Amino acid sequence: MNVRQRFKNAIFKRHMKESPLNCPDEIRAKLDEARFYHNQVQDEEKAMAHLIRSLELSERFDNLVVTAQLAYLIGKPDYQQYLDKAKKLDSIRFQNFMKNYWTYDALSI
Repeated sequence: MNVRQRFKNAIFKRHMKESPLNCPDEIRAKLDEARFYHNQVQDEEKAMAHLIRSLELSERFDNLVVTAQLAYLIGKPDYQQYLDKAKKLDSIRFQNFMKNYWTYDALSI
């Protein structure tokens, strides 16, 4: 496994250990599908599609930041729009997330 893949795996594990308990079942299912496609199939594009579907159902802080992080890791320039939405939802939690969890490179894991 190369450094980029180890990096992506570590991020996904960090942010998606399990689906948030306060999510509706339909959103939780999409997050679980995204986790499956990332961890088992190693298909980030399919994982991204499921994350975007979860956002279409309901934009919540958790699915916004996970979508932003995965978009950043796979080189999609639209990751910032997800971060901006997360910040609008909960600026204090956003600051904590960016300080303690957001990862810019594999060396910081």
